[in-house]
Amino acid sequence: MKSSKSQSNEKILLFGHLTSKLGDIIFDYANKIVLVSAFTSKPWVLALYQSMEYIVGIIFNIIGGLLADFGNKKKIIIISDLFSATFCFIASFFVTSNYMAAALIIANGLLALVFSFQSPCFRAVISQMIEKDRIVKYNSVNNAGMEIINIVGPILGMALMGLVGARGALLINAGSFFISAVSEVFLNPLKPEVEKAKKPGLKELPSGIIYVYKKKNILIQVIVCAFTNFFITVYNLLAPYTEILYKGTFDGYYSKLLVADAIGGILGSVVNTKIAANYLKDGASLLKMEVLVGLSLLFIPIAALSGNLLIGLIPYLLFSMTLAMYNINFMSYIQTSVDEAFQGRVFSVIFAFIMIFMPVGSFFFSAINVTKDIRSFYIPGVGIIIVAIVCLIINRYMNSDDVERKNEI
Repeated sequence: MKSSKSQSNEKILLFGHLTSKLGDIIFDYANKIVLVSAFTSKPWVLALYQSMEYIVGIIFNIIGGLLADFGNKKKIIIISDLFSATFCFIASFFVTSNYMAAALIIANGLLALVFSFQSPCFRAVISQMIEKDRIVKYNSVNNAGMEIINIVGPILGMALMGLVGARGALLINAGSFFISAVSEVFLNPLKPEVEKAKKPGLKELPSGIIYVYKKKNILIQVIVCAFTNFFITVYNLLAPYTEILYKGTFDGYYSKLLVADAIGGILGSVVNTKIAANYLKDGASLLKMEVLVGLSLLFIPIAALSGNLLIGLIPYLLFSMTLAMYNINFMSYIQTSVDEAFQGRVFSVIFAFIMIFMPVGSFFFSAINVTKDIRSFYIPGVGIIIVAIVCLIINRYMNSDDVERKNEI
């Protein structure tokens, strides 16, 4: 049974997180439209804008995790949203100036910096605000909301650009971050946050990696997550090329794929709310779920042979559905298995691994030119299944060793 305090926190966290996400999507959409319109012949400007977020994330996310563990998570989240609101407000006044490109690139970099501090805090604060047996359901509802906003956000951004222009869109965006910050003031931890005895220093930076290495059950999940993101780069590279690969059979296929992908993400979130909280207790169930992610990718080339649009789209929907369920439960597993004192640093380690593995995967698979054949979807499918099965065997071996040690005692 959930307490009224936990129930209230769930609503506030959902409202604050989804409002911030909506603001972020509108900000990104408005900026890209402005930059593309103003610098049509200079694509490097947009590339610089996009890479700024990526570079800042890699550099500062580890520090963000450290602050999450040694600072007041609630205050960091609120201050982060207030900073985001301020940056968007200031950027809105440069939209029509000669310094527009520089201002938007700097603003995007500053928002990425804020996100580097806020993201580990937001993930780590969940276990302080929500009862343990409610975390999986909360993450499922939150993911469903994120999927819906990913669909609605660009549409709303386009509408705002037409109604109030880029400056108006950025001002509304600033307002969304401010509203999010105000709502988060009312968060009420289930138990008082303990004042840290020491302040974080540079020597604490490796502690998250050391913690993950010592906790083998966590290490296995992080390895699987990293390799999953490595192989999913094939999907990300190949999906837009379905527009060409299916040409003559299905016109405009990529747009239909995106719709199936969005529906799958929402369905996965809804289905996941029905999963029992103790289902992922040993982590083995999470690895089995990863096998399903790989299997769904194997069906993509097979379904393409049918020549039927709906049959061809089903594997994409299943992939998005199983991946959403895996991501939700992976997040919940970390939040319920990792010591609260280390959660910020552990999430930073996970994010760092993903940020490293994904570009490596993108460059590697683009170098071997996987975009020429629809059968390239077999690569991530087989790769993910092999990694999951190997880690399942290791996980079972580790559990049997633990049982033997307990029996000896």
